[in-house]
Order: sequence, then structure tokens, then C-alpha cells
Amino acid sequence: MKTRYLLHGGHTRIPNELNSKFFQELQRDVPDGGSVLLVYQAHQPEKFQEIYNKQVEVLKEYSGGKTLHYVIATKQDFLEQVKHASAIYMHGGDTHLLLDFLKQFSEFPQLIKGKTIGGSSAGAYVLATWAFNNDTQELIEGLGVLPIKIHAHHAGQEEVVNILRALPEQLELVLIPEYETREFVVEG
Repeated sequence: MKTRYLLHGGHTRIPNELNSKFFQELQRDVPDGGSVLLVYQAHQPEKFQEIYNKQVEVLKEYSGGKTLHYVIATKQDFLEQVKHASAIYMHGGDTHLLLDFLKQFSEFPQLIKGKTIGGSSAGAYVLATWAFNNDTQELIEGLGVLPIKIHAHHAGQEEVVNILRALPEQLELVLIPEYETREFVVEG
């Protein structure tokens, strides 16, 4: 079983070729009639529908002509939604909000195996072991799904690189500029 992780450097809402490719890759392996789970929990719940309304047209445009179902993640149905989704997209925003949400579901790392998981900025941070958050200028301990230390929105900040390199764990350092994507494929 192969799990694909697409970590995005941030600002997926800006139309450009790199973001288009990210959304194509996110949906590439979703079968016709399949579902994409949209995790907007890096924002307050009152923003979910607004984000969905802006994003769903972009997702449809890059679905490869397939008819897909786009489902907004909810706390009460989250684990069932994860089980039924072929791909999961975790939108950027407040890393702490998203991390607090996901920590309620200890089964999450197991349930995403065999799926395509896309995470932009905060969505990428929660999957990593460690991340450096630009907004709060702090190190954040993620879920550790991927054994990496990461910085999204990277623009050559040497001080951030030094902070991440100073961590005692010998983890791969992943620096992703805005709009760019780094793919990880994990077997098993």
C-alpha cells in the first residue's frame, strides 16, 4: 500500500501553474465518483463554507474530467469521512487550530494510509515531526506522520534553517517556497 504526501509551500488560492499542478496531483489517483475530504480546521468553522465556495471550482477544474465529491470535514463525522475519502486536502491557516483538531483523532495517521494527502503550509506542518511557523516565529511539534522538519513559505531565511538544523533529531530538512510542492511516497 502506497501513501502519497503532497506538501505545499503555501498560498494555494493564488492562480498559477504550480498551484494548478498541485491540485491535479492531489486528485490524480481519485477514481471517478470518489471523494476528496477538505479539512479546513486551520480556520474558524464560520469560514469553512466561504473557503469551500472559493476552492471547489478550482478543484473541479483540475479533476481531470472526473466527477468527484468534495466533502468538508466535520468533527462529528471525521473518522468516517477519512475512511471513505480517496484524497485528503488540509488547507493552510492557523497551525495550532489544525493540530488541536487532529490530535483528537489518534487513529488519523493509520486511517490515511493508502491515500493521497495534500497539505498546504499549516496542512504540511501538522504532518511533519517539527515545523517552523512564520506567523508565530516558533517551532511547532507536528504529528510526526513524516519524519521531517519543515519550513513552508521558505524564501532563503538562513536563521530558520539554523533553528531547524539545531534540533537534536536527525530528520530530513524540507524547505518549500510558496507555490511549490514536495512529494513523499511511503510504502506500507
